[in-house]
Amino acid sequence: MTSQPWMLRVVDPVAAIAARGFPEQVTAVAAFVLDDPQQPQVCRAWQLAVSGGRGALTPAGSAAARLHVRGLALLFAGVATGDDLRRAGLLDGDLPGLDAAFTGPTPALIDYF
Repeated sequence: MTSQPWMLRVVDPVAAIAARGFPEQVTAVAAFVLDDPQQPQVCRAWQLAVSGGRGALTPAGSAAARLHVRGLALLFAGVATGDDLRRAGLLDGDLPGLDAAFTGPTPALIDYF
């Protein structure tokens, strides 16, 4: 078996979270400041709410945790946990329920060129 590394960047976090599926049995709410040096307009506090297989990202008043946009991409792809992100310096703080919300099958590319 061979592997082909690839990159993922979440450009529109609100739309990405709304379009992504989540485990039906998981309910989680987490607030964080999203750090994205390339898109300062998204560098603000967000609240992630996951329930019934759906997710939503809405503006929040404040948040203690800080998540880098690269960490959001790893979560979105289902390839990293909160502990992984903290060790990599992509998450400051604790986001309860985050690991359960972003679990799922290992992502794969169907086709590339």
